[in-house]
Amino acid sequence: MVFQIKYITLIFKDSAGVVDFALFTLDVPLPVCQTRRGRMFSIIKLPVEDIQADKWKFFEPSEKYVNECAIFGYGSSEKGGPDGELRRASNLSVLEVNRRLLIPLQMDRKKGRICGGDSGGPFVCDTDYGERLYGLLSHSEPLIYSQPPSCYGEVEAYLFDVMSGTREMLPHVKEALVKLNKLDEFIDDNSKCEVWKAETKNDRNF
Repeated sequence: MVFQIKYITLIFKDSAGVVDFALFTLDVPLPVCQTRRGRMFSIIKLPVEDIQADKWKFFEPSEKYVNECAIFGYGSSEKGGPDGELRRASNLSVLEVNRRLLIPLQMDRKKGRICGGDSGGPFVCDTDYGERLYGLLSHSEPLIYSQPPSCYGEVEAYLFDVMSGTREMLPHVKEALVKLNKLDEFIDDNSKCEVWKAETKNDRNF
């Protein structure tokens, strides 16, 4: 199935002028959490305590699941470039500094970090209420000269992989949804997925 983007709304620029979050509207609605033509489109929810509240409150990740957080991307592979395969990295050390999420270079894991083509991929953590989106992969900095390349197909290494955190984006996301007249649809999609998860769980119990 192919969908066309109708228009894009940029949400927020950080202090460096980088835009990592945006909303885009498709030409036709997606069948969210419904099966259609053999395809299922599910969602990763935002970390919001009550999606119907007037002011969204950030939902902190559960400490007992912190080691199960993972990043996903379609970036460079051992073949030297993207190969169309989705890759997952977990057991990450993540620091929050100046409202940014940083993954420090691990000397024993020089390969398979955020690489070229991974930008925009999700940083997902589990909670008692299911998986939540806590950040988006952005870029790497600063350049270090004493280490071999930290990614496939690259010639340089970086001290940190940087992610844009969801925490400060939430009010901007909601504001943009209101301006697009999409907030009710967004809330409805979240509700649909709650019902769908409950139904599929019951099906597996038979």
